[in-house]
Amino acid sequence: GLRAPYPTQACQRDGKPWACGRQSRNILNGFVQGQTVTCRIVGKDSQSRLLGICTPPNGELNGRMIRVGMALAGISANARYRNLQAGAKSNRLGS
Repeated sequence: GLRAPYPTQACQRDGKPWACGRQSRNILNGFVQGQTVTCRIVGKDSQSRLLGICTPPNGELNGRMIRVGMALAGISANARYRNLQAGAKSNRLGS
């Protein structure tokens, strides 16, 4: 799974606040703009929120959001998501 910032969330970068939630939302919108997105529900988290893998025709969203630094791999994330997050972190991308 992944964790993405809330749309109104602010993050810190180099000690300064930035609108990571807004940027994450804008990037996600760009990935899906004009496309039909299909989500496969794979479970629920500890707060009973649905967990899923969402895919537009141009590729799986969860990994794309992690790769560009706009989401974090969750605690129970698979190795692929953890590797994508490590790459984003080493390239100083996103939040």
